[in-house]
Amino acid sequence: MAAQNHHIETLFKQTLEQGDSASFEALFKNQYVLLCSFATRYLHSPQAAEEAVSEVFYKIWKNRAQINIKTSAKYYLYASVRNMAIDMQRQSKKQQHNSDDCLYDQACPGPDAYDTLIGRETQQKIDSAILRLPPQCRTVFQLSRHEGLKYQEIANRLGISIKTVETQMTRALKQLRVEML
Repeated sequence: MAAQNHHIETLFKQTLEQGDSASFEALFKNQYVLLCSFATRYLHSPQAAEEAVSEVFYKIWKNRAQINIKTSAKYYLYASVRNMAIDMQRQSKKQQHNSDDCLYDQACPGPDAYDTLIGRETQQKIDSAILRLPPQCRTVFQLSRHEGLKYQEIANRLGISIKTVETQMTRALKQLRVEML
């Protein structure tokens, strides 16, 4: 068991630090079935479990340069799969809720003119409030919300600490909340 865990740690380290695709493939083959079995406990579907595990491995490979784990590789893998499964459950419930709302009509009716006008006015108010943010707050907010960057990616792009990113996001959200009331 200890040798197996050491092997996983080594493969994971080589994947992250060296971008070694052979180590990544070996890690995938070594852990895939076990992680799928684990994910099935949450998702109750082998296909959904496979999708969750595949997505986790895809994200690990895609973000390998930014991943900095503070736990064991095995724990990281299982926690990532658990979180992905929970996210998939939430998404599934949300989709189910939305489709239930549409059962009254064959197709969901589009917004009426009043809703469209209110939506447009609200969006203009939000855009205006964003423009009034201090420059660094605005930049951090836009990178996070509009470009979908994670805090670490924002910190790297702007050459600032992740703590500064967190502080700027907190300030931006607080100011936007006040202005939108």
